[in-house]
Amino acid sequence: MSKFQRTHAALFDELERQGIVHADVGRLTRAVLAATDLVAAYEGDRLSGLRLAPAGRCVNGACDG
Repeated sequence: MSKFQRTHAALFDELERQGIVHADVGRLTRAVLAATDLVAAYEGDRLSGLRLAPAGRCVNGACDG
């Protein structure tokens, strides 16, 4: 079973468990895999020019960095 198939099955099962029926699980799966690939590349310093903004705290639309 491919990484896509395993991730898709896990997401589908979890969304179904939560009663979420109108979700594009294929699109969500592709987004999750793209994000994990980006994080792996960043952690591996393959994208040394990538700078992530620090996580800020947002309350009622106002964010502090």
